[in-house]
Amino acid sequence: MSRRWICPLILTLLLLCVDFPAGATAVKDAVDLYKQGNTDAAIEAMQKIATGNPSDALSRQWLGFLFLQKQQYAEAIKSLDEARSLKADGAELRNNMGMAYMGLKEYDKAIEQFKKAAELRKEWGEPLYNLGNVYLQQKKLESAIETYLKAAKLMPKDAAVQNNLGAALQEMGRLKEAAEAFRKANELSPQNPDVLLNLGWALRNINDTKGAKEAFAKALAIDAKNFAAWVGLADTLVAMDKKEEAISAYEEAVKLRPGDFTAHNNLGILCINAERYDKAVEALGKALEIDPTSHTTLANLGWAQYKSGKIDEGIANLEAGVAKNPKLLTAWLRLAEIYSASSESNAKAIKAWEAVAKLNPKSTAALVNTGNHYLLAGQLEQAQEAFRNALKVYPKSAQAYFGLGAVYSRQNKQEESINAYRKAIELNPKLAAAYNNLGVELERNGRVEEAKEQYRKALQVDPNNSDARYNLERFEKKRSNSAPS
Repeated sequence: MSRRWICPLILTLLLLCVDFPAGATAVKDAVDLYKQGNTDAAIEAMQKIATGNPSDALSRQWLGFLFLQKQQYAEAIKSLDEARSLKADGAELRNNMGMAYMGLKEYDKAIEQFKKAAELRKEWGEPLYNLGNVYLQQKKLESAIETYLKAAKLMPKDAAVQNNLGAALQEMGRLKEAAEAFRKANELSPQNPDVLLNLGWALRNINDTKGAKEAFAKALAIDAKNFAAWVGLADTLVAMDKKEEAISAYEEAVKLRPGDFTAHNNLGILCINAERYDKAVEALGKALEIDPTSHTTLANLGWAQYKSGKIDEGIANLEAGVAKNPKLLTAWLRLAEIYSASSESNAKAIKAWEAVAKLNPKSTAALVNTGNHYLLAGQLEQAQEAFRNALKVYPKSAQAYFGLGAVYSRQNKQEESINAYRKAIELNPKLAAAYNNLGVELERNGRVEEAKEQYRKALQVDPNNSDARYNLERFEKKRSNSAPS
């Protein structure tokens, strides 16, 4: 089943320097506009101040910050560079330059600025946190973890640091440590649903389904319309084998995002597993409307239709699925099962089982079933080859030896057939049909008492084996008919 992963939080925090020197009233007024939520007006006012005061560094620092708020990164860098050319510098300015370069994905320049900011103010954790974010973006995970840990010492109550540390640890495959970091982030920010989502997936990764369920439920208690939380909860309930609850969770998810392919598709697959085939048809049909190119969904829809009683429609969609994508192993398996149940579809069954064997060469069952259907078709050489191939994969396959016994019997190779059936019994003493068929071959070879003994053993293993009972009763009737009156 597909899983939707939650992206880690990567917060980019900016510091405002709000101390204004004497005579900077105009700058303060422009900043007030920003605080009132009018960033565009603040930029316009600050630009007028900068234009009228070519030597004013403060207005340019603020312009850089304001442009960052608008994600106008190139303009931010230009303003901050102008401030530096006027001899302004400091940790805040360098941090904001790093943020601007990060926005432009010029990561090496961003790293340089964040390192300089951390050097200028060693007790300030913000540049280290942002530096960790850059490393995380670059997938330099060890550097990211090391940097986040340094930031955490300076910012022990910052949930974002712990959250992103968890993200880096998770990427490294250090899943238990990641879960612990997300747990700390949740303790620091218990009402943050994004942190709860990350915690839920982290706990799910370490198979703590109870903890994961609790985390997703808490996220939903904060925001009942959180699509990602419903998906996470559904996935966790599936892992807990609570299919009906999981179906309900996916139903909530698709209500929130009726155009989401994955949610509909996963709901459909889950309904198949829960044997709610009508509901599966509905969900998979909607998924296919969203993404008509999904051959897997088409095949799954076909199976749900078949199981819900829409036989012809279901088979047609399964066949269409494998026609469009011949590598759909599950679809071929389902077609093989359908064809095997029909006496009129033996050739199709052979084709399907051969496709399964090709896609999964280690499947003994596929090879044995291929051999069985070749046997039904009277194609003895192909059947023998399939059974021998099965034994190459698994030399202890009783079913493969049983099949070989049947082939040899058809070829009138009695000794080879007897040996094959004996081997099948040795490997599986509960295989009643092997005792019966061994008895038939022994009887054909004139070894009647040995044959009767095998028929008895077949009935001991399976008292309902009609073939063995019939074969044994033949001797009883003969004895009764030959007795003197």
